[in-house]
Amino acid sequence: MGPPAEFVNTSFAFWATLIIPKDAFHRNAVLGTVIPTAFILASVFVAITRQIPRPKPIQRFIATISVPFRNFLTPEEVMDPTYQPAMRSFKARTRALSAVALIASAGWLSCFMYALAVKDVESSLRGFVAFLCWSYVSFMIVLRPPTTPPYLFIGFATSHSISHLLELGLNMVGQNSSSTLELNVIGIMISGLFLWIAGAYPLQAVVIAANVAGPKDVRLSSFESNCFLAVLDLTQQQPSVTLTCPEDSASLWSWCTFSFVEPILDLALQRTLDERDVWTLSPYFQHRNIFNKFLEYRSL
Repeated sequence: MGPPAEFVNTSFAFWATLIIPKDAFHRNAVLGTVIPTAFILASVFVAITRQIPRPKPIQRFIATISVPFRNFLTPEEVMDPTYQPAMRSFKARTRALSAVALIASAGWLSCFMYALAVKDVESSLRGFVAFLCWSYVSFMIVLRPPTTPPYLFIGFATSHSISHLLELGLNMVGQNSSSTLELNVIGIMISGLFLWIAGAYPLQAVVIAANVAGPKDVRLSSFESNCFLAVLDLTQQQPSVTLTCPEDSASLWSWCTFSFVEPILDLALQRTLDERDVWTLSPYFQHRNIFNKFLEYRSL
């Protein structure tokens, strides 16, 4: 092992001892059990409170603290009165997301049974809690299919991924770890797959206009224009002024990576853009809608 590799291993071990507990039991209790379970408990709390009528003071308090996280305009205020939006349905994506959570649940059940067989109390406790959590995730996704990213479940899977990643790093530098390298790799892959599918849900439950640009509204290359993709119409059209900004149909990961603007960037690399190539403003930013909202505030 050369000096660069030794430096990397030493640096990782140093920061790992500062950030996470040295004892494997406490590390697993905090990173692998307590933090992921907190997201599930928060999900349970939200599900329960939604079914219970809340007093008006509590409603006003929730409305006040949630103001920074709400749009200035609501979908109803920007939609055309003649437009009838339809709720999005993602049956295949929901089934895949639930199946991944069920696979993770089965894996943790196996770990729990093995830990019981070898009388490893700490690992059996972690395995049992993880089994319950992933089972709850799989059940709730089927019971209430999401139409937008399930943020609490994303946080839960992210905490599991970080836990497995830290354990994998400890495996690689030869530090004390309670799980094998193979199990950590599998855990990262399953949690990562769950995150990838969950982040593919759109940010908005409904499409606010009939002409919102979508993922298929891309410019065809010269090769694609002459191949079977164009014949089958698997891709549609290039960025156009007749469409509004695709941010209103973007998924969580597309929005985070800003990849929803790639079609217009690809077109700009091939030729100079003109007015016909630029999407119109989203209804949330159109002058008429903002001005009407302004007049509403002035009348208060």
